[in-house]
Amino acid sequence: MDPVTRISQLRDEIRRHEDRYYIQNDPEITDEAFDALVKELEATMAAPGFFADLEASKPVTDRHQALMWEVGDLIAQWEALQEHAAEQPSEP
Repeated sequence: MDPVTRISQLRDEIRRHEDRYYIQNDPEITDEAFDALVKELEATMAAPGFFADLEASKPVTDRHQALMWEVGDLIAQWEALQEHAAEQPSEP
């Protein structure tokens, strides 16, 4: 399997397990198994020459950029909610 496809699969699987653990409070795998997925992702991305082929790495870098925009949007929304909550009068 080519590294770009494997990275995409690993990211999807890691996100799914994060959702099961943090949101649904129903983990499907052990912490050790989760850590192994993260380590495999890191090792695959750190492989020599992986990013030397810019065309092959484009889907990965594009997805990363999109995720960073999503994170930035979520942070901005959270800060706006915090500001709104701070402006509300406290109930006695």
